[in-house]
Amino acid sequence: MDQPPTSPVIDLDNQTQGFDDFDDFAPSENPTNDTPTTTTSTAKKGKKRAKHANADEEIMRDVKFELGRIANALEADKSKFISKDLLDEIMTLSAHYSEYDLGRAYHYLLQNLPLANGFMNKTHSLRCIWMDDFLDRLRDDRRA
Repeated sequence: MDQPPTSPVIDLDNQTQGFDDFDDFAPSENPTNDTPTTTTSTAKKGKKRAKHANADEEIMRDVKFELGRIANALEADKSKFISKDLLDEIMTLSAHYSEYDLGRAYHYLLQNLPLANGFMNKTHSLRCIWMDDFLDRLRDDRRA
C-alpha cells in the first residue's frame, strides 16, 4: 500500500530568529493578488505602525515642551532688557513729573509689555501726553 503523503516537519524550537524579525524584510518583487495575506500579519503591521506613531507623538511632545522652555527663557531675558531700558526712558521725564508718579507708570508698563514697547518708541512730547493721560486715569479711578 502506498503511504499517504506527509507534510514536512519544521523544527520551531531550534530557530534563532523570531517571527517579528522579518517585518522589515523588503521583497525583491511586488506582491501580486495571488499572494495570500493573513489577518495576523496585517494586525502585526498595524501594531508596529501604531507603536511608531506613538513614539513620534512622544518625541513631538518633548520637542514642544523644550521649545516652550526656550521661549520662556528668551521672554524672561527680553523683559530684563526692557525693564532697564524702560526705567531709563521714564526717568527722562523726571523734570516734569514726581519720582512717585514715574515709579507708578514704570510698574504699570512692566505689567503691560506691549504698552511698554509703545511707550519707548514715542517721542518725548508723546511720552508726556501718555503720562498725563495715565495720571488722569489714576485720579479718576481714586474718585470712583
